[in-house]
Amino acid sequence: MTSTPRRGGPPSKEVLELSRKGDQFLKQQRYEDAEDAFMKALAVDRENPYVLVGLGDLYRQTKEFHRSIDFYSRVLATDPANIFALRGIGDSYRGLNQPSKAIGYWERYLTHNPDDYRVMTRLGDAHKRLKRFAESESYYKQSISLNSTNSYALMGIGDLYFKWQRYDQALEFFDRLLAIDGSFVNILTMAGNICRWKKEYARAKGYYERTLRIEPENVYAVVGMADCARGENACAEAIGWWSKALKREPDNQMLLSRIGDAHLNLGELSQAEACFTRSLEIGFDPWALLGMSRLRRAQGQHQAAIDACGQILQRLPQHARALEEIVNALVESGDEARAREYQARLGALRPEAPEQPESLP
Repeated sequence: MTSTPRRGGPPSKEVLELSRKGDQFLKQQRYEDAEDAFMKALAVDRENPYVLVGLGDLYRQTKEFHRSIDFYSRVLATDPANIFALRGIGDSYRGLNQPSKAIGYWERYLTHNPDDYRVMTRLGDAHKRLKRFAESESYYKQSISLNSTNSYALMGIGDLYFKWQRYDQALEFFDRLLAIDGSFVNILTMAGNICRWKKEYARAKGYYERTLRIEPENVYAVVGMADCARGENACAEAIGWWSKALKREPDNQMLLSRIGDAHLNLGELSQAEACFTRSLEIGFDPWALLGMSRLRRAQGQHQAAIDACGQILQRLPQHARALEEIVNALVESGDEARAREYQARLGALRPEAPEQPESLP
């Protein structure tokens, strides 16, 4: 190519044609051909913003984010209001997991294109990652006001409220999202868990059942169904669901302990003991030891019950449930003096923080 680089004026026909080809190849994901076309155009005109943005877009799509940032920056050096470069460089910093750098460019972009609900959603995501929840909420709401069916914003604000522990608001937006697209299994299980924490077991089961219709082996939904059944005192049903999960995770101590507790509540002592023993063979499990203590009390073996909790206190000396269980065993055995001693230890513990829901998928 014999043309010299342009220093001003409109782009040449050659550059326009090469840029069009580059854009077409980029849309077809023919990245090598796109790069070849844009580079030929760049050799003719090193300042053309269409070519520079095209190369920025190319390298962003191929996840070469540092190279894309370089080309977008070259555009912004001469045209600070170029919306394509502003959006692209923000997306590139997002690709590098640097939301704090992306935010400024996206905000500048919105001053020139204020109705782009997609970029508002990205800003909501970025502020959420930085734990700036109020700012995140504002951008999500602006996005939803422009497009009430924007799935990404509905999901984002629901997740925001979940992280903010504003569970009723999270559920509101999860329901709005699921009314548009009910296939989000992670949202279905999160909604189910919120309802389970609220002890709205029938409603929670509805979300888990919808999950299982999509993914019959989804372990979060299976365990959720079991936990709901436990909350409803339907121990046999809970055992069935937990046992299904246990087939996939045979060394899961949490499942073994819960199945053991359910058997114990049904008076099925041998089955309960087998579950607790299996968990303890895998490793230390305070819940299995607590279950074993309850089992021994039911068998009238009060010292064995105390010994089981003693194993917990060796590792966790302020474990309130273990202390409570020892007090129960001592009272039942008639040892009031030692019961008062352990009751005093229990009373000396600092007030525990309010129980938090377990982690979600």
